Amino acid sequence: MIPLWQKTTRTLYDQVAADIDAGQAAGAQKELLDECRSLLEMIRVDGSWGVHNPRYTQQVLEEARQKLRAALGTNTKEATP
Repeated sequence: MIPLWQKTTRTLYDQVAADIDAGQAAGAQKELLDECRSLLEMIRVDGSWGVHNPRYTQQVLEEARQKLRAALGTNTKEATP
């Protein structure tokens, strides 16, 4: 289970990080992008990539995605990988 949790977490983390960079280039709301970065930093610093608390880690990443959507001015919800 551990490799699966870590792969899922890392994939979503990388996707959100790339979307933040794209959002910055598109002129998205800086404050919300900074909040997304802080959430990602919390996941990165933990270092377990979801092993310590997979459910909470996924919630944090989903929160970052929601903030990213708000920063970009979109309300559509994407499927979780």
